[in-house]
Amino acid sequence: MTNKKSMKRALISSLLIMAMCFTMLAGTTYAWFTDSVTSANNIIKSGKLDIVAEYFTNADDDNDFANDNNWKEITEDELLFDDDMLWEPGAVQVAYIRLRNAGNLAFKYKLDVKKVTETAGKNQAGETFYLRNYLKFGTADVDAPYGADGRADAISAVEADATIIQNTSIVNGARMLPGDSKGPIALVIYMPTTVGNEANYGDKQPQITLGLTIFAAQEAYEEDSFDDQYDANALYSTEIAEPATGSQLNSAITSSATKQVVLKEDVSNTRVATGTFGSGTKDIYFGDNTYTQTDADTYGILLRGTSNFTFHGEDGGIDAAGYGVWVSNANAVANFESGNYRATTHVVYVEKGTAYISGGFFEITSGETKYLLNCYDANYTNGTANIVVTGGTFVNFDPSASMGEPGGPVSFVADGYHVEAAQQTNGDIWYTVVAD
Repeated sequence: MTNKKSMKRALISSLLIMAMCFTMLAGTTYAWFTDSVTSANNIIKSGKLDIVAEYFTNADDDNDFANDNNWKEITEDELLFDDDMLWEPGAVQVAYIRLRNAGNLAFKYKLDVKKVTETAGKNQAGETFYLRNYLKFGTADVDAPYGADGRADAISAVEADATIIQNTSIVNGARMLPGDSKGPIALVIYMPTTVGNEANYGDKQPQITLGLTIFAAQEAYEEDSFDDQYDANALYSTEIAEPATGSQLNSAITSSATKQVVLKEDVSNTRVATGTFGSGTKDIYFGDNTYTQTDADTYGILLRGTSNFTFHGEDGGIDAAGYGVWVSNANAVANFESGNYRATTHVVYVEKGTAYISGGFFEITSGETKYLLNCYDANYTNGTANIVVTGGTFVNFDPSASMGEPGGPVSFVADGYHVEAAQQTNGDIWYTVVAD
């Protein structure tokens, strides 16, 4: 009888343990391997894959890629690009790196050069400009360092596929199997000779610090019990998203894990909102692509909670049927550095929080232009909603004399800046904010 009771207790205990195990499994989430090695201006991101990245120091002064003494692993204190470089048309910077797969998993990789910090310049015509808009980046496989007369060779090797850095410039790499090495790879940054006086500074010198990120992700190579495709769709990082549809854009904006959103195609959606408590700090890169918001009764992007978004673009940006960007929380921040932003009601609306505009092109496509930049009246009056303008061009709206706020005209233009107006051939007036 005692043995039967013991067996019964043991069976019940076993079933409870199994139930606990299933409960634990049910709560498990799945994710691709991720890992990172960070330096001050260069970040190497991989899955938990063992990727080694080194840069060429020429420590022995022999210009020999085969000499391992001339290579040093990228660490937190390394700076690959000279941030004191005096950029002018034809100027070139080259850094050399090599990669090695020191793990036992295959991976694919991307190289991303982007601006880390930047100080705007003011050209001879008194116009504000940013070096990132005049520098190009490309890569080339090389057998030896470019010589003293190799400037033209370096440009020639990359210019067919080189892209304007703007805020980020990504080059896709290849598959690397366990034990593979890649390189040397020349990272070439240059200012094209076609750049003119628009980047010739006058009394305010521009400066830029550039950094390198190496993204890596699992590659479809190793096999499980079925095939080698279980990681065919592995992401490079949860921190970078490249949406090609409106729903993908919504997911990227909502995710607090995503730090960079790089729009890959023109997309449309009714609206996109951050999480209730915010979706973290993000850089949104439109490039030449446009997010079209289609519902006239709502917004393009709503920033809630502690969201802090910075918007960048070239010819792309936001084209909204309703509001463009709506800042709705006292701790939320919208930063506009470049790009084109259009809407029918408000291009930028601040209910609570702050919008900072240092660049970009802003236009009301229909409706009253006096509301192009607008704050919720009561919160503007009590100081919990504000817009600060230090750059950008505004169509038929003078940000230094806004009539959309109580007691107008009021100025959104920061101290040390002023507005310059230019009549266009179609009758529009463009108001551009520049430094004094």
